[in-house]
Amino acid sequence: MTIKEIEQLENIKRADAHQYERLDVEHDLEMFNQSSGLVEIKGNILPKVQAPWRRFFARGIDFCMYRLLFILVLSFGMGINVVGEAANQGILAVVAALMVGNAVASAIPARLVSLVLMLFIEPLLLSNCATTLGKYIFGIKVLREDGKRLTYREAFIRTRKVIWHGEGAYIVPFSWYRNYKSYFSCKEGDELLWEENNYITMKDEHAVRWLGAVLAYALFAAIAVVAVFWSILPPNKGDITAVEFVENYNQAILVENYNHNIQYENTPESYLLDIDTMTQNESGAWCIEHLDEEGNILTFELTEENGVLMDVTLKQEFIDSQLVVADHEEEMTLASVAYINAQKSNIFDMQTMRELYYLIYKNTYQNFTCKIFGTSVECVVTYDGYTISERFGTIVEEIILEKESEFHFRFSITK
Repeated sequence: MTIKEIEQLENIKRADAHQYERLDVEHDLEMFNQSSGLVEIKGNILPKVQAPWRRFFARGIDFCMYRLLFILVLSFGMGINVVGEAANQGILAVVAALMVGNAVASAIPARLVSLVLMLFIEPLLLSNCATTLGKYIFGIKVLREDGKRLTYREAFIRTRKVIWHGEGAYIVPFSWYRNYKSYFSCKEGDELLWEENNYITMKDEHAVRWLGAVLAYALFAAIAVVAVFWSILPPNKGDITAVEFVENYNQAILVENYNHNIQYENTPESYLLDIDTMTQNESGAWCIEHLDEEGNILTFELTEENGVLMDVTLKQEFIDSQLVVADHEEEMTLASVAYINAQKSNIFDMQTMRELYYLIYKNTYQNFTCKIFGTSVECVVTYDGYTISERFGTIVEEIILEKESEFHFRFSITK
């Protein structure tokens, strides 16, 4: 090694020693904390995460997830329409109903169920992953003071305290008060009641995490909307059999979530079809004789081809019978729900079915035809010797001597 190289090495060593003497770890860490806003050092206390808004929205994402689980159980598992009539008004109405509380999924019992889910699922996530979905999006972890993950029991106690002291059990306005108190406690760096023996870390404060939160809320809303529109479809879909048609028909009456806007003249149960009375006629079609609202027999004729229902026909006729004739609006609408809705390829298309329901409503005792979702709908009504009663909106027989009265009704849906 030359003398020049030895002198250069000595200069490097002196420069390193000078830089080390200038290094002030505590001062530099304090400056970092002030610039980032993530932590605050107080003696030997562990770093304290503030960022109350990030923690608030992380909690909101988690609660939305628990509520979504409840919606999925009701919609896919039980076939219950959680938004009622809003499902008949389109996607935006469904989203609004879910957000503002005009829905089964937003009612107080549903909130309680969501809280129960939170009480048991969140400890499971914290004890195994040290985070939840909302916390993960914002880069937040919950750890014990020794840096290890919480046990399930510790996480359960923490979640229980969060539900009451942090969220006020989501009981308005108590929840608003608890959110307000928790916000300022968190902002001032105070230890929150549920942070005993545990602490929070936050990876960073990148703005992109807010985008992740927005996407999470949007995804939850999209899944909930799909679940709602799925729930208003009949239980049997696609190529169905005659038996499955009857199941769909009766389900539309019992569940009352298909948004067909039927105003039953009698009790809804009186419109149920008795599948045990189904017989096969000479042409091979399955037939059910049902008593309509006026007590007259209305025949359902269900024609299958290779085990697939291809035609649904409702028939009734009278010759010289002194009877009051029903308009069969309820039965035509229910048959449409049970068969046509099962053929829908676009579950979000509610307008087309509303137009059919309106067509049926406006054309009682009249002929009409239409095509919808790959089916042809036709109603043919002919009568002689009957007149429409302005008082009751039904057809009654005119007593005309030496003239035979006739009434013929046929409503068919053909695939």
